[in-house]
Amino acid sequence: MSRRLRELQAHKTTLVREARALTDRAVSANRDLSDEEVATFDALRARIEVPAEFRPPRVT
Repeated sequence: MSRRLRELQAHKTTLVREARALTDRAVSANRDLSDEEVATFDALRARIEVPAEFRPPRVT
């Protein structure tokens, strides 16, 4: 595996952990995400998701 790919995977893992931590805090406090947390979560999710043009085609 190339060094760049490992770096990208590590970065994605960090972003996923940050997003999960946001939701875990809300769950442990038995509450919904605040508006600020929702905005942060959405921003993280946008950085995590791969744009459609870079996704491999689906096999049906």
